[in-house]
Amino acid sequence: MRTRLQQDGPQETTRLLADSVRLARDAEHIGNVTLEELQRQGDSLEDSRQNLLGIQDMTSSAHESVRQLRAKLFQRKFMLGSVIVFLFLIIVSMLFTMYKHGGSLIGR
Repeated sequence: MRTRLQQDGPQETTRLLADSVRLARDAEHIGNVTLEELQRQGDSLEDSRQNLLGIQDMTSSAHESVRQLRAKLFQRKFMLGSVIVFLFLIIVSMLFTMYKHGGSLIGR
């Protein structure tokens, strides 16, 4: 019992080698295509990382702006409250003076 390779001899060997070379080239092509796709994906990930870093910078800047706005708002509320208290004390003082002088701010 002889194998097919033994029966067909060099022609079968040549055909098998050609098939092997074709398969190796196909595998190399698939590997190159896969490598290119991985490189594109890597570039895309790097771009995403750079975008994320930019967004983080903008977020930090926005956070600082909000903090400054809150500080100004607190300062303005404090000043407004102080003015209201001052005006209230003036009104109370005027009412007390009017009561003391019988309804007039200036004595009779």
